[in-house]
Amino acid sequence: MEFWDDFSKAVANAADQTVKGTEKLTTIAKLKYRISTLKNKVSEYCKTLGELKYDEYCGEQVSEKDYAAIADEITLINKKVAVLEKRIADLSDYVNCPQCGYRVRRGVGICPYCEYVIDAEAAAEAQRKAEEAKAEAEKAA
Repeated sequence: MEFWDDFSKAVANAADQTVKGTEKLTTIAKLKYRISTLKNKVSEYCKTLGELKYDEYCGEQVSEKDYAAIADEITLINKKVAVLEKRIADLSDYVNCPQCGYRVRRGVGICPYCEYVIDAEAAAEAQRKAEEAKAEAEKAA
């Protein structure tokens, strides 16, 4: 009977983990969609800036206020995108190495590609565990 209880608990735990993982992926997908929409707005604003510059080149009067208003909107949107990208990074199981951009599993202290120290605490913990394993292996030998 104990086997079936343990089995039932394991199945329920796996189902819970699957639901949580699915919710996380759905949230990430929604955030990416919002980022895409915002980036499309930036593209439209950049197009408008180009049109204003062309109008100015053709001799029309374009005020600095027109440029500033569009530039301010682009700046605001870029800040929103940065916040959304941070939320995605917080939800993700991976981080990008700040030095080389290699995708590294969260919690890994040193980038396996360029050996940049991403998380000093995680790197120190890994080093400590390696030293413990080495000492234990030497004891056993």
